Amino acid sequence: MTHGRPPTSLGTWGAIRTRQVRDGVFRSRTRIRDKDGVPREVTATGTTQPAAERALREKLVDRVTVSDNLVTAETSVAKLAGLWLQYLRDEGRIERTTVNEYERVLTKVVIPELGGLRLRELTTSRLDMFPGPTANDERQSPEEGEGGDGLHAWHGRPL
Repeated sequence: MTHGRPPTSLGTWGAIRTRQVRDGVFRSRTRIRDKDGVPREVTATGTTQPAAERALREKLVDRVTVSDNLVTAETSVAKLAGLWLQYLRDEGRIERTTVNEYERVLTKVVIPELGGLRLRELTTSRLDMFPGPTANDERQSPEEGEGGDGLHAWHGRPL
C-alpha cells in the first residue's frame, strides 16, 4: 500500500509562480502550510515580476514570524488562558458576562491548579487528577446529555 507524501513543515511554502494579469500588473502565488497546519494559497501583486515576488515573500515571512502570542508546547496554561480570554473579548461574538464568567472560573479553579504547567505537561493522567465537580454540583452527567466533562466521561469516571 502506498502512502501519500508527508506534510510539509509548518510555515514552509512551495514554488512561487508568477503571471502577468494585465499590462503593468503581475500576480505571484504559492501555497503555504499555515501555523494551524492547513495548506493555503497566498498571493501578492506588483508592477513587475520581481516586485510581485518580493511582495509575496514579505507576506510569507510576516505570516510565519514568531510573535509573543504564539502558543507552543512551552506556553503555560495561565498564559494560554489569558490569550484565550483576550481573543474572546477582541472577537466580540460572546456576551461580556459570559467571558467574565469564563475568567472567574479560570482564575478561581483552573489557574491555581494548572496555571504553572506547560502545555506539553498536560497529559490525560494529569488532567484526570484535576478536581472535578463536587457532589453538590447540579450538572448532569454526559450520559444524560446535559453538559458534563467529556474527559471524565471518556475515562468512565462519574461526575
